[in-house]
Amino acid sequence: MNTLLTVTILLSLIKYVSGLKCIECLHLDYNYLQSNGSDSIYHILDGYRNPQCFSEDPLQYSSTLQKSPVRETVCSGFVVQPNTVQKCGHMYGEVTSFITTVQRAYKFTFFERNCFQVPKTLEDRCYARKRLAEDINYVYNRLNHLFGGFRVDNFDGNLCLCSSNLCDTASGAYQTKCSLGTLIIYLILCFYFIRTRFG
Repeated sequence: MNTLLTVTILLSLIKYVSGLKCIECLHLDYNYLQSNGSDSIYHILDGYRNPQCFSEDPLQYSSTLQKSPVRETVCSGFVVQPNTVQKCGHMYGEVTSFITTVQRAYKFTFFERNCFQVPKTLEDRCYARKRLAEDINYVYNRLNHLFGGFRVDNFDGNLCLCSSNLCDTASGAYQTKCSLGTLIIYLILCFYFIRTRFG
């Protein structure tokens, strides 16, 4: 039992120290002129309005974001699919959807900052995205719990990526070195603990 606890702590430390740090937040918006105020779907979207999530440069983290409903997250470090890598990203654009429970089509804007798993071939820059199956599936999986009978027909927007902590390009190399050094220290301490406790 103690061994299992030690391994769990060790894995958590590795994740925290070596994982890429990104901003995590979600913002949904729509054209108020095309909506009627009594529509329950738009009321749900109102609950996810977070203007600070998209108002900053998508490739540069700003301290002003700390005052809004956003948080830092750490990429898991575990790559499930081959030939992919985890990067901080900002995905934003227009979603065309259909909700079968009310038999009506909806268009709204989707903004998300998070840790994204993307092909290794994608560089640190912004990409135009239109009608890509992986984007449609991603938006569906992120929002399906909000609506009954939800379907995503299209996503037309952009995906911006970066490989440094919080997309801070100036200190990315320094932070990577620090994280590596700290990880080594943690590993040594954990190894010493295991040997003295169970050796």
